[in-house]
Amino acid sequence: MDFEGTIKSVGSQLAVVVAAPVPFVISLAILSVAIWQICRWYYDGRISSFEARLSFKTDEIATLKEKLAKPDTVESKPSGSIVSDIVKSAAEKRMTERKLALNKIAKALHDAETEQVFAKGRFSNRNVPALKASILTAEKLFGIVPPYPLPENHGGPLTLGSGISLLRQILPLLEDGHDEEARKTSQSMYDEEARRFGA
Repeated sequence: MDFEGTIKSVGSQLAVVVAAPVPFVISLAILSVAIWQICRWYYDGRISSFEARLSFKTDEIATLKEKLAKPDTVESKPSGSIVSDIVKSAAEKRMTERKLALNKIAKALHDAETEQVFAKGRFSNRNVPALKASILTAEKLFGIVPPYPLPENHGGPLTLGSGISLLRQILPLLEDGHDEEARKTSQSMYDEEARRFGA
C-alpha cells in the first residue's frame, strides 16, 4: 500500500470514529479494563509466588539460626550415642530388608500355588524363575538350604514341587523369626530329596 492509500485509510477510519464517538470510547474503555485486569492477574500471581518463596526462605533461615544457636550437633554428642545411632540404623535397615525379602518370598509362593490351582494340579514353568529367585534370596539372607535339585526353568514337577514345599514349610518359621528352625527344616528336606534322587 502506498502513502496516499494509507492516508485515505486512516482518514476513513477517523471519519467513522468521529461519526460515532460514544461506541468508540466505550470499546476503548472496555479494552483498556480487560488489558488492565489481565496484567493485574498475571503480576498478582508472580508477586504471590515471590512472597511464598520469600516466606519459605525466611522460615529456612530462622530454622538454620535455631540450629546454630543450639549446641546439639554431631560433634557435641558422646561417641557412644553416635555408635548406638549407627547400630540402630543398621538394625532398622536389616529389618526392612528382611521384611521385603519375606514379602517377595510369600508373593512367589502364592503365585506358584495359584498357577498350580489354575492348571488343575499340573505344574507350570511360568513362575519357576520367581520361585528360584526367592529360594536363592532365602539362602543368601537366612542360610536356607535350597531343595535338591534347585528348580530350573525347564524343571519337572518334582523340582518345582520341592521348591513350593520348601517355601510352604520355612516361610511361617522365618516370618516368626525362627531362622535356625527354618535352616534345620530346609536341611532335612534337602537330605530327604537327595536320598530320593540317589545323590
